[in-house]
Amino acid sequence: MWSCDKNNKNQQWIYVLSTGLIKNRHGICLDASQRGSKGGKVHMWTCDKNNKNQQWTYNSSTGQIKAKHGICLDASQRSSKGGKVHMWTCDTNNKNQQWTINDVSYDVDKYLNESVPFTLDMVSLSAQIYYPNRHSKDVIRAGRTVTARTTGNKWKVTRVIGDKDDLEESYGKIWFAEFSEGKACALVVRGSYWISTLATDNMDWGTVTLPGTDYKVMKGYQEHITAILNHDDNRDKVFAWLKSCDTRGYEKVFSGHSLGGAVSTWLAIYFETQKEAALRPDYIVTFGSPRLVQTFGDNKCPKSLQSRKKAVRIATVKDAFVDAATLVPAINDSKEAFCFESMSLDQAGNLLDRDDQWPNWSFNWVLNAAGWGLHDEEDKYEAWMKTAKKKVDAGKACRGEGTHCDKWGDWWGVGSCDKHCCFGAEYRWSHLRHECKAESKPCKPKGSWCDAPGWMTGDCGRCCNRDYGYVWWKFRHECK
Repeated sequence: MWSCDKNNKNQQWIYVLSTGLIKNRHGICLDASQRGSKGGKVHMWTCDKNNKNQQWTYNSSTGQIKAKHGICLDASQRSSKGGKVHMWTCDTNNKNQQWTINDVSYDVDKYLNESVPFTLDMVSLSAQIYYPNRHSKDVIRAGRTVTARTTGNKWKVTRVIGDKDDLEESYGKIWFAEFSEGKACALVVRGSYWISTLATDNMDWGTVTLPGTDYKVMKGYQEHITAILNHDDNRDKVFAWLKSCDTRGYEKVFSGHSLGGAVSTWLAIYFETQKEAALRPDYIVTFGSPRLVQTFGDNKCPKSLQSRKKAVRIATVKDAFVDAATLVPAINDSKEAFCFESMSLDQAGNLLDRDDQWPNWSFNWVLNAAGWGLHDEEDKYEAWMKTAKKKVDAGKACRGEGTHCDKWGDWWGVGSCDKHCCFGAEYRWSHLRHECKAESKPCKPKGSWCDAPGWMTGDCGRCCNRDYGYVWWKFRHECK
């Protein structure tokens, strides 16, 4: 034990709910090598989710941290610097066993500081809501418990709503899902399922006003969600369920893939503007979502949603291509923006920072046609998020700028660039080797040559003032 100091890295811990690991944010894991013995030893050890010495449970009501396969964590000298911590028989009245854990991690979410809580769960639920499809013939109805394959967390689908009485024939579908252990409610929206939906809602790029607000949104997506809400008193059902979640102290998460992401963004804006705070989402995370908002600038949507701490859109990238759905609708306006921040996910499981405009105008809509191959909810989004999770479970810190890495194998420097670099890698001619990149590249100042969107890196998207143009007498694009 030691005097509390929030800046002391030795005291910065995170509890990973799905694996039971208690990990130092800057180190390895808490391990009870004598987990079943009074006075048993507790020390640090390389993280291993399969090691029973590192599998802990936490009871927030009693404050007890218990070895899943043993007894309780006990600070017998809890107020003394250097005080002993060991294992002891569990006793809810023993103050040596009353701990407070505020930072519960849902694996990749908070640990990587790149996403909102339950991101891993949502990517799996957003894939399974499409069933039955080419991935599975399973029909999931209300009352069913669905396992998030990324975490093992079990979510009960308490209700399913759509725009038709026969939910399997509905163009739209929404799950009300609850995770009691994590005290969370998830409103999960299905993406495009029918060809007719693709041809109507996704291609209707008209502009309408979101009811009760001044926000301009895409007509097709608004018509899709209003058709669901106006059917069979669904609007009242959503209101009642969100209030119920809030009353029980459950966090409310909105999510969806593709069209489902655009619709969950619509719902987030809609409920964020309601007078009743109980209806507002706590978090929003979308996958491969097209753009919804039709106006740009600070007032494109509620400012409360324009925060990485609350909302994020994730888009897959590979080489010079991005998930093509994220570029819909096609637009050449360099001031184009999504409601909240976007970030990329690559095949190696790296989550890379971007801003509210990425990726829409950083890639050419036509030349990015190969990007449609990156849109699949299960083969790409869920699979690649699993890779991101593996990095975290391995307990290996990723490497920062300048670290020598191996682009083609896993031999030179720290090894594979894909496995070890936090933000990708690039070839440095000055050092004649590949090195890990920094978190973000400097923006390009006015007059700088830039690569027009869609050609190679599309780095006109990094112009400082977010604008560029073609200078004909120089035969090149430049930042404005």
